[in-house]
Amino acid sequence: MIYPPSILRIRIMEEGRKKIGLWFPLFLLWPFMLAISILLLPLVLIVSLILWPSGRGKKIILAFPLIFNLICNMRGLRVDVRGANDNVFVNFL
Repeated sequence: MIYPPSILRIRIMEEGRKKIGLWFPLFLLWPFMLAISILLLPLVLIVSLILWPSGRGKKIILAFPLIFNLICNMRGLRVDVRGANDNVFVNFL
């Protein structure tokens, strides 16, 4: 099973020297995201039942697993942006 990323690392360098290095613990956000999704679940079910005859209700219900899969697949993503004098590095661990 693939788990969502637990740490976000950001490093900003200016003119070859390290300016800012930050580590954000994303695992602290997981309980809040779970609580929000549980609170929104009844509303999503009601809206999907209302829109079911038009065919959009099924797409709304299937959006939750797709969004969770997208977030889980961000683990290991590295973004390295280099300019003439600046460098920004973002890594999801």
